[in-house]
Amino acid sequence: MRLRGSVGCCLAVLLAASLPGRGSAGVGLGDTDYSDIEAEVKAVQERVGISGLEEAGVPFDGNIVASFVRSCSGDSECAISKAKAYLKFRAEKPHVYANLTLENEHMDWMANGGSRLLDGVSCGGHRVALIVNHKMRWTGGRLETLQMQAYNHEQLFRYQDAQRRGVVIVQDLWAFSMSQIWRVVRTGGLSLTNHYPQRIVKVIIVGEPSIFGKAWNIIRMILPQPLRSSVELLGRDYGRIPEVASGAADCKGEV
Repeated sequence: MRLRGSVGCCLAVLLAASLPGRGSAGVGLGDTDYSDIEAEVKAVQERVGISGLEEAGVPFDGNIVASFVRSCSGDSECAISKAKAYLKFRAEKPHVYANLTLENEHMDWMANGGSRLLDGVSCGGHRVALIVNHKMRWTGGRLETLQMQAYNHEQLFRYQDAQRRGVVIVQDLWAFSMSQIWRVVRTGGLSLTNHYPQRIVKVIIVGEPSIFGKAWNIIRMILPQPLRSSVELLGRDYGRIPEVASGAADCKGEV
């Protein structure tokens, strides 16, 4: 995908693509092919067990197991450990996962109004997920806000092409105040990254308030160590998104 022109044009091009699945939403429903690691997935499923887990909300299906396997580079013991930790977390948070299904239209409407997995791949071969925060429905209560974040994690974690290639996350904080940012942070949603080992190769924060840099020194401590080092703050320099997202200076003008 090519970015060109002004900031407005950059965003317009980025927003033109939509999440795979049901129309403009449904991350995780588009690509369910994990045939390349099917044997490893079955082995992990047998060890972890899936009986009765459907009652927890979203079924513990082959796609989510495949993502644990990919996050562990095929190491079954590692995948089993992460899967069990994930299930334990879900069991301890029944209020978060109650009715949190991939077909929850209300949650889908709230979360994906500003969330898009762009078509195509970056110059570096990765998928790009764009989160335009001021378009998200961050108007619910604390629980609903946390559920919305968990919903997006559940969706993306099942999308095999993204987990296979790796994902670049672009967090657009333009027109999103520090009070709104703190409101989201206080829900504890950032800690979800400890339970969903997404194959995130880069996190780009752009359009953030001028004082965000100081707050980030505190916020970043919630994230897993490997993810902290992958975050880059661009301020209002939207023109650098293609280069940073691609990880190469010769990819200027392209995501």
